[in-house]
Amino acid sequence: MGAQLRCIHRLWLAAQAARTAARFEAMDKAEAELSARGAVRPDPLSPLAEAEHQLVVDVAAEVGPALRLPSGTARRRVEDAVLLAEMMPEVLIALEAGRIGAAQAMVMVEQWRELVVDAPTWTGTQCVPPPVEAVCRLITELLERAPHATAAQLRAVARARRAVLVADAEERGRRAARKHRAVWVEPASDGTAYLHALLDAHVALAVHGRLEKLATLLGEDIPVPGRPVPASVPGPEPSEVPETRTAGELRADVLADLLLDGVLPDEERFPRGVRAQVTVTVPVAVLTGAGAESGAAGCGAPMLSGYGPISAEVARQLAAGAGAWHRVLTHPSTGVVLDHDRTVYAVPRDLRRLVELRDGTCRFPGCRRRAESCDLDHTVAWADGGPTAAHNLAALCRHHHRIKHRGGHLGRWSVRRVEAEPAPGTTGEPPGRTAVLEWTSPAGLVHRSVPEHVGDHEILADLRRTPVAGRPPGDSPPFDPGDAPPPF
Repeated sequence: MGAQLRCIHRLWLAAQAARTAARFEAMDKAEAELSARGAVRPDPLSPLAEAEHQLVVDVAAEVGPALRLPSGTARRRVEDAVLLAEMMPEVLIALEAGRIGAAQAMVMVEQWRELVVDAPTWTGTQCVPPPVEAVCRLITELLERAPHATAAQLRAVARARRAVLVADAEERGRRAARKHRAVWVEPASDGTAYLHALLDAHVALAVHGRLEKLATLLGEDIPVPGRPVPASVPGPEPSEVPETRTAGELRADVLADLLLDGVLPDEERFPRGVRAQVTVTVPVAVLTGAGAESGAAGCGAPMLSGYGPISAEVARQLAAGAGAWHRVLTHPSTGVVLDHDRTVYAVPRDLRRLVELRDGTCRFPGCRRRAESCDLDHTVAWADGGPTAAHNLAALCRHHHRIKHRGGHLGRWSVRRVEAEPAPGTTGEPPGRTAVLEWTSPAGLVHRSVPEHVGDHEILADLRRTPVAGRPPGDSPPFDPGDAPPPF
């Protein structure tokens, strides 16, 4: 993929060289028209813009048939190649070298396109230039994180960092996006249809949370996988055998009942007063207003569990209506959970809450299942002397929890907590030390797992300073196909 994009960029350069004279002529003409009209927004179909557009179209016409791509896809491929080579050459070099994949590179292209290329630069009569310097910093951080993350994880990290690095642009985007709230129906096959709703993130998660809670409380009709169905009770045959419903069917039926009737059916099985719980991690400076101006650079952004960053205004509204508070101390730069007060008497539940807030998602490499629906696993097994403490617990979804503890046909996975060395010139425990897990696959490949919301600069510094399973920092895992068992 990297070589293909490089070849497309070279073809674009050749076409650009042939159009140099026409381009400068169009530029002079556009500048003269702009000066004559005064400080007004230039026409996007000006001769200069038209020349650039035609250049991309001409190259796409050459590339499309060669790669068997539709014209629209070929045009986007050309734009991606030019953007990578001209604006993000380090990303293209990493892609060509195989350090990152095409999916990770496209995430960074998306960020540049959204924040620079397609960003609105005019708000009324005021010109707001794109935050190019902040976007360059964002791309640098994502490029360092990309070798250790899937595309979905990298996109989640990008959302969190955008809320800090380009807070003003993100706030303008949120206000514009709220104007597109809507509900619509999309027909499906076999007499079904999709009901879509575009809502504020915290509202959507609260709605889904209530549906989950109701479906769980009504889950006696849901067959448990692996559990035998109880024998039928002797007696007269019922006229109609009740059909069991899955969790998804229960959520759909509860949603329909609530929307059509306004209330749940008048049956004891349907509980009343169920309310969803929405978890938001908010820096204290945001709640007090002290971080309104400087918070974008220092104190971080409020994080909605299961979604990502939200605006400070929404966070303060949710905090004002909160029925209970749980104080969570986090590192001001990295966001790592440092302490949790014991306001909840059930210690295991309080400890679970701390680990869920710290991890955010399942800690198996590449998995993004929410920590709230995961098991808590002892990194060092209890039977081997591992304590039930935050530094020895990690959120693992049920699927990956089972994979960790069973030996497959290829062998068994292993995991350890990375003991990072303190940075030069510092003492004590480095930020994020307990948040880095090192997984070793049965084939001997080593993967590092870091919570998505943790600051990249501190965690990546830990990763670079810390050897991987006895190897010098920065070295890739050794893998000799000749010594590996079949089929490797």
